[in-house]
Amino acid sequence: MRSRRLSASVIAAGLAAALLSGCAFFEGDDDTAPAKPGEGLLSRLAQDPEAQPAQAPVQPAGSTQSVTQALTVSPAATINVPVLQAPPAQAAPVQTPDTIMPGAQGQAGRTAVSNLPLDGHITAPVDPPDAQRLVAQADAQMEGKDGKGPSSQDMASALALFDQAMARGSLKAREALAVYYYYGRGTARDPQKAAQVVKPAAQAGLGMAALIYGQLYNNGSIPGGGAGEAQYWYNIARRAGCAPCMSSHQEFLNSIEAKLNLPTSKGQGDLASDPIVLTGIADSAAGAKREYSTLGILYPGWKQVEQRQLTENGRTLDQFTLENAQQRRVRVYFDATDWGKPAAKAPGAK
Repeated sequence: MRSRRLSASVIAAGLAAALLSGCAFFEGDDDTAPAKPGEGLLSRLAQDPEAQPAQAPVQPAGSTQSVTQALTVSPAATINVPVLQAPPAQAAPVQTPDTIMPGAQGQAGRTAVSNLPLDGHITAPVDPPDAQRLVAQADAQMEGKDGKGPSSQDMASALALFDQAMARGSLKAREALAVYYYYGRGTARDPQKAAQVVKPAAQAGLGMAALIYGQLYNNGSIPGGGAGEAQYWYNIARRAGCAPCMSSHQEFLNSIEAKLNLPTSKGQGDLASDPIVLTGIADSAAGAKREYSTLGILYPGWKQVEQRQLTENGRTLDQFTLENAQQRRVRVYFDATDWGKPAAKAPGAK
């Protein structure tokens, strides 16, 4: 009996599960995938216990500073966060266009480093109809017949169909082929080929493609970017609607908050419509402290290039623009609406 093999979409979804583990991918399902401790996203983002956090005072808008990791473990195993200054008073919010957009120039005359928008949801282009048909045929081949996994002939046929679809402009075929090249499903394992194939799909904003591309940076299959580039592409994946990426992102942050003995936050922070909500905040000083701790957890080593306060749908938001060593930029939003408001009186209290 032929063993059942996972389809490209199922395998790719498993990459997101790796964001919650200390290994590169989900162990046990694929003994050809790297499973060394320390190769996964969580271990890359987790603070070195020996490192000490740098103080990170809030800077005026437009300044740069390094966003450092917020965790440190003392000899008594107590996890501390840096003490931060309260943010300066903000001027009335002014809506300005993104500086990194298709065809735009970045600050100081830099050429835009990404064709993807800096802010907002990302909608990837749709494959041409003829390419869609080929991808559907390839997916059917990979599912096999009668509930059984595909034979070697089925897999070879599916890969050929994906190649044909890719030649006709299919980004979905690139996404699928990248998974098969990475894992060696039906073909020789070749992470570099996977990176080459998936790059255009990631750059076009396909969620799973961006996740795969980020993972290839994170585990060193693509040299020169490391965790900083990986974090950028994970951000793209979440903004493109990759549900496993979003749940993993939330669970990772909440797990660190539990270690810090902090109230659990909610929200992705990638969009103004879904800011990070930090509970248990009494005032702006406490809010700033938690903001920088959170940024240090999610984007260690990135520089802050701008901080602004916005009003969105009646809510007050702190917007941070961060940049990595490759000049990739992301925006992170925090809900600051309720900071500093008097506590509600108990019923009957005077």
